Order: sequence, then C-alpha cells, then structure tokens
Amino acid sequence: MTPTTQLKTTEASTMAHNTELRMPRWIYPTAGFVLVAVTLSVAREVLMPLALAVLAAFLLAPLVRWLEHIKLPRAFAILIALGLSTAGIGVIAWAVQSELVGLAKELPSYRTNILTKIDSIRLLPDSTLGRAKQTIEELGRHMAEPASTLNPADATFAPLDAKKEASANSEPIPVTVVETPASPMSYGASFLARILPPLVTTSIVIVFSVFILFKREDLRNRFIRLIGERDMHVTTPALDEAARRVSRYLLMQVLTNTCTATLVAIGLLIVGVPNAAMWGVIIGLLRFVPYIGVLAGALTLGATTLAVSDGWLQPIAALGVVAAIELLMANVLEPLFLSSGTGLSPLAVLASAVFWGWIWGPVGLVVATPLTVCVAVVGRHVPRLAFLEILLGDEPALSPEAHLCQRLLAGDQDESARVVESFGSDKTLAQVFDSLLLPCLRMIEISRHRGDLDSERSQLAFEMLGTLIDDAADRYAPQAHATSIPFDGPRPRALCLPARDKADELGAHMVEKLVIQAGGDVLALSSDELVGELLERIADTSPIAVCVSALPPAASLHARVLCKRIRTRFPDIKLIVGIWDASIDPQTMKSTLNINTSDTVVNDLARCATLLKGLTSQHAPPQVSASA
Repeated sequence: MTPTTQLKTTEASTMAHNTELRMPRWIYPTAGFVLVAVTLSVAREVLMPLALAVLAAFLLAPLVRWLEHIKLPRAFAILIALGLSTAGIGVIAWAVQSELVGLAKELPSYRTNILTKIDSIRLLPDSTLGRAKQTIEELGRHMAEPASTLNPADATFAPLDAKKEASANSEPIPVTVVETPASPMSYGASFLARILPPLVTTSIVIVFSVFILFKREDLRNRFIRLIGERDMHVTTPALDEAARRVSRYLLMQVLTNTCTATLVAIGLLIVGVPNAAMWGVIIGLLRFVPYIGVLAGALTLGATTLAVSDGWLQPIAALGVVAAIELLMANVLEPLFLSSGTGLSPLAVLASAVFWGWIWGPVGLVVATPLTVCVAVVGRHVPRLAFLEILLGDEPALSPEAHLCQRLLAGDQDESARVVESFGSDKTLAQVFDSLLLPCLRMIEISRHRGDLDSERSQLAFEMLGTLIDDAADRYAPQAHATSIPFDGPRPRALCLPARDKADELGAHMVEKLVIQAGGDVLALSSDELVGELLERIADTSPIAVCVSALPPAASLHARVLCKRIRTRFPDIKLIVGIWDASIDPQTMKSTLNINTSDTVVNDLARCATLLKGLTSQHAPPQVSASA
C-alpha cells in the first residue's frame, strides 16, 4: 500500500470516527426505546401471559409465605392460594355475567324511557338554538341536492328520463334471504375459536404462576447469576425493593378496590339503582386501570341508569355516589393504606398506562403500574440507568436548595418565596437558614467563583436572597426588627463582620436575625466597609464579642487576615469565626486560621447564634482595650 493510500485510509477512518463522536446522544436511548417497544408488540402473545404470571406470583407470594410459616408444605400452600384466588375470580365472573345477561334482556323494555329522554333534550323549534339548528339542516340538504344544469327539452336525455320514470312506477320485486342452518361441527368450531384463546392464556398464566411460586428462590439466584455476582450488592436490594413495592401495591389495590366495590354497591342499592352489586364489582375491577378506569365505569353506569330510570334524579344520584366514594378512597383510605406509595409520579403512572395500553391493549392497562415500578427500581439502583428514576420517580427532581438557587438565578422572586415558605412550614428559622438559604447561598458563591455567573446575575441573586432572609425572619418573629440597629443608637453587645464580599455579608445578616429572634443583641456590618473601617467600628462600639462570617470557597484566606488584625488590635475580645460549610471540621479550620485556643470556630448558623446570644445576655459589656 502506497503512502498516499495509507494517508487517505487514515483520513477516512478519522472522519468516520469523528462522525461517530458527533452523533447526538439522544439517538441511543431513542433507538433503545423503539427496539423495546417493537419487541414487546411483536412478542405480546408470549410476554403478556408471562407478565400476568409474574404479577400473580407477586400478589400470592405473601399468602404462600404465611401458609409456609404455619408449617404447610410449599406445594399445598401454592395450591391453596391458587385455589382461593381462582375460586374468587370465578364467582365474581359468574355473578357479573349473570347480571349482565339479565340487564341485556331487560334493556328492550326500557325503550320508552330512552326515547322520552331523547325527546326531552331536543332543541325546541321556536328557540334561538332550534332555529339555528333548522337553518343548518336546510343548508346541508340544499348542498346535498345535485345542480340542475340539464335542459329537460334536450332529446339526447329523453330516453334516459323515460327509463327513470318507468323504473319509478314499477313495483319492487320481493327478495327473500334464506340462511343455511349451521352444522353442529361448524357451530362447535366457532364456539371453540371464541373460547379457546382465553383458556389457553389462563392456563399459561396459572402454570407460570405455580412455577414462579415454587421456584422463586432459584429464579432469584439465577437472575443474580445472570446479572453478575460482582454486582450482587446492586442486584439484591433492587430485587428486594421491586418485590416489596409490587407485592404491597397489588395487595393494597385488591383491598382498596374491594372496599370501593362494596361501598359503591351499598350506595347504589340505597339510591335504588338496579343491579347494584354488579356495578360495584365492575367499578372495583376498573379501578385497577389508573385514572381512566373509574371514569369509564362511572360514565357507563350513568348511561345505563339514564336508560332504565324514569327521571333524571337517579342517574345524578348514582354518579354522585361513585364520585363521593372515589374522593373518599383517593384522599383518605388510599393514603392510609398506600402510605409508602409506588414511588412513581402521577405523570409517570398516566404515561405508563398510555404506553402499555398501546402495546398490549386492556391487559397493558392492568399491568402498567407494576411493570413501571420495576423499571423505576432498576433506575434507582443502577447508576447508568438513573435517568429512569428521575423520569418516573415521585421524588423532587431538584433538592430544595437547588430549586431555590435555580429560581434565584432566573430572577423569579415569587416562586423563590414559595419555595422558602413550603420548606419552612414545619421548621424553625434556624433550620430554614442552615438547611435551605445557606446551602443555596453557597451554591451561588461557588458558581460565581467558577466564572459561571456574571456580576449582574450574582448581584441580583444576592439582593433577592437578602429579601428572602428578611421575609423569613419577619414571618417567624414578627416582633423583631427587620433592619439593623443604627450605629448612633444604643451600642450593640456583639458585631458580625463579613470576611470580604456580599455572600459573607448575607451570612452575617442571617446570624443577626437569629440572635435578634432569640432576644440577643448583635449588629451585622456591611461588606462595603474596608477592613480598617470595620476595626474602627469595633473600637467605637466596644462589643463583648465579634463574629467573622466567611463563606467558602474563597473566604477562608480573608477570614484569616481579618481575624489576625482583630486579635492584634483587640487581644481581649471574644472572637467567633463562622465558616459556613457543614463538611468542614471546626477544629481543623481553627488550626488553618491560626487563631487563639480561646477563640471559637463554628460551621452552622444555629451554633453561632446560640454562642452570641449567651454572650450578649450578660448585663454589661466589658471595656475593650485597643492597642495602637
């Protein structure tokens, strides 16, 4: 191969490699999603019974374990569990089928009610809407008529017109359709074609369920072996959590839906709806389909009750019963029973129902939530699939401090205030400052020092954060003054100095609010003052203690310089240094700052405020000796 050919080959491979690298990231997950959807759709006849068998095993596993716990052999425990569940389903199906057959036989007798209600909701001809309806109908008929563009005297079309007239005057010839009676063999084949597929699917589900229940430990171990023994620390908690969540969800759904069916049947019986027990069972079964199941059942119930009742009161009462019971279940009993929840967001539940219903039809609607729970659990325990937990999980996408930081950087004062109010609804002011506002301030400061924020955006965020600090302090302690103590007034017993910039000043401002709320006396100074001016303020006010507020990552050096100058000029003053980062060890930072052993280093606002409150509660401040 010549050097020129080698060079061209190298360039071609380089270009191909660069093209591969420039391929958008969304292509791979999109291709994977399409591949999974196609596989699920093509193999639905095999995968649907398997999925139903797995869910049945999850549902019956607690009962089987309990029966084994009372010393029954596993085979007998499985047979008892399957027998009870199959018998219950059979009884319910037989009862519903009998009621439906009776309702179908009675529907023709309700024809008069249906026609009467249709006539009652028709538009009156003399009303405005009625006249508009008639006008639209006349226009439609006029547009449907063919245009009269032919000359009747034209001889060319005369024979055709004559044929039409003769055809119109002739009497129609009666036609009788005689159906050939079906043979017993064809009738039997048609019956088997209708009943055989559900029987085969049911048989497959039962066989798979028995096998899964009987060999559940072996299947679990094989799955762990398939994933890899090195990932056992990930696979084991994932399997345990998936089994626990799905089993609890299915069991609680059975209990709550049974309770719903019972209450609906009783309520409909009270208002006089025929076949009340059947409707209770139908609505209870439809509740397994998230969101749309109850709505479909209620609409069907309303339409049927409208047909069989003489007036409008009974259908309205029936819908009111279903709505009231559903509100009771959704807001009282389900939160009580399903306190741990499925771990899925409402949007994920709805989207999963749409996806699985599109892939597998009605069966997909039933298995949608349990299968999506398993997918979300995998995303929680497998780092590379963490996006699944983010998309499907019910946990907030952002932590409260990250959410607040994002809203501050976006300049959204209203939502920022709502985040603080929501977070602090059950917390103290110190917890709001230490757990929300201070971490948010630290995130903004880190982004600013990295160069990710310009001065204008960071200044706006600091100003909004200062307003949030004042609002929070006023909400928790309305009697406290939101503004600092004026310098020309009574001398404060403690001063809080920022180490350098606006972030340090906001930290000092939060310390001031906490001390004032506790009944102490402190004044936070501004970061606009130079170090020399801060020292003169100390000399003029003669405080008991001085607190230096420093926010990492860049304030430690400035805090060290400021502490050294304070200690040099005021050797007897009580010095507290606040390094606002919970991950920093105060003792280690104390040696880094090179301050005296009598001085104190703290890393949270609550501890700093407690120390300053204790110091400023003394009756009289000592005189501070200032050296030249």
